[in-house]
Amino acid sequence: MRYKYKIDRETRVAVEHRLRRYETDKKELAELRAALLPSAVARYSLTPGSHEAHRSTEETAEHIMDDPAIKHLEARVEAVERAMKRLSPIDRRIVKLAYFRTDVTPTGAGLKIGLTKSATYCHINYILGICAEELHEF
Repeated sequence: MRYKYKIDRETRVAVEHRLRRYETDKKELAELRAALLPSAVARYSLTPGSHEAHRSTEETAEHIMDDPAIKHLEARVEAVERAMKRLSPIDRRIVKLAYFRTDVTPTGAGLKIGLTKSATYCHINYILGICAEELHEF
């Protein structure tokens, strides 16, 4: 049987790692953003006679947009989300079972939803190929 994508071992491992880290990446991204948000209390200038509020919200937004760690995490999360949109409902279910929840192997996920072993391998190859394209692993 011919697969749609020819994926070498290194690419497969990298893509599977990104899929397994997706939920963690989303959580880390939210934590990084939250850590950069200013408190609800307005800060004022310490200059006597000046009552101007600092532009902390604007500065924070600029910092979030420029932070390399946040940019990197955003790119990875968005790439997986783009790939998921391109997948069929069956493929998305395999990804969720095998990579997001990690309670079964990719092959086990396909078998769990009623696919044959051969059909599961085809689906997994297609899933990893789409994800590799979005993650720019090819």
